[in-house]
Amino acid sequence: MPEHYDAETLRISHDLYDKIRDWGQRGGVTLIGAWAVYGHVQELRAQQSRDVDLIIHDVNALMDFDRQLKSWGLTWRVKGRTRFNDCHLIGDDLRNIRVDIFKATNFEDRLFKGPAMRGANLVKASPTKDWLPSVLYLI
Repeated sequence: MPEHYDAETLRISHDLYDKIRDWGQRGGVTLIGAWAVYGHVQELRAQQSRDVDLIIHDVNALMDFDRQLKSWGLTWRVKGRTRFNDCHLIGDDLRNIRVDIFKATNFEDRLFKGPAMRGANLVKASPTKDWLPSVLYLI
């Protein structure tokens, strides 16, 4: 199957996906989007993606994600004093490769003093807290 993005973009994105997968499989995070589909199908039949989409289930997972950013070469998207719910590679002002973060519907953050986020559709329902959700959920 032909890829949608160029080889260099996919190489960088796949490397980032591998790092985030190794971290996210510990718990509190669910992968969604194209990389989740990729995880369910044969490699030759799946397109890779330039972004990694995650549902974060609790404050501890979000804080741990925030601590990992620098080691992954990522930074939050910021405009003025507003931090958005996506990250991009440091120095990539066009945000060609991104990590989009969504909070689970039951994410409890009333007293949370960590990284505040703004963004459209910031909350997503997830029937599982597992790293890789079912194909039915993804559909």
